[in-house]
Amino acid sequence: MERISHYWGSASIRREKAVKLAREETIGPGYKVRWEVNNETITFDIEANTTGYVGLGFNKNGSMTNADIVMGGVDDRDNSTYFYDMHAVGFSRPIEDEHQDYKLLNLTQLNGVTRLRFSRNLITGDPQDTDIKLEDTYFIWATGLSDNIGYHGGNRGKFAVNILAHAKTTTSEQKRGKILRTFKSNKKHIIKENKTI
Repeated sequence: MERISHYWGSASIRREKAVKLAREETIGPGYKVRWEVNNETITFDIEANTTGYVGLGFNKNGSMTNADIVMGGVDDRDNSTYFYDMHAVGFSRPIEDEHQDYKLLNLTQLNGVTRLRFSRNLITGDPQDTDIKLEDTYFIWATGLSDNIGYHGGNRGKFAVNILAHAKTTTSEQKRGKILRTFKSNKKHIIKENKTI
């Protein structure tokens, strides 16, 4: 895709390539994230095997503390949707941000699967949000058994990623053979490691 810029008073036309990147990762059991970057905007598509809430967060250390979190779902009582830009200050229910920087594009629930599509700017200027840059970070994720946003139990995890790197690029942590993913489900702690060759 090319963008053509016209400059008045000049006969020249400058062509700029639009920055576009798309990736998809399965970051937990029954939890898939696809994202596409287009210049300063990023769009996420989440597919999670739940009829409860779906949460996705961003943090430099993989912890819930100080994470930038988005939560959404379809309320089974009346089929209404809910969607919040939130942040966590500890290991408790996230707090809704004063300024909502995420834009909901689509939210559906069908056959036990909840799908969310939303966008935001890479840099929001909001101190309660995490800037998305070309650097290692973590997705943190959680799903609920119901639409009451509360303790997720073992339905959570983290995934090391460089969001703005090209597809199939691994982070430096993954290259060193450390923990790739930590999943907690059904009260079992599973660690998947990348073996160095």
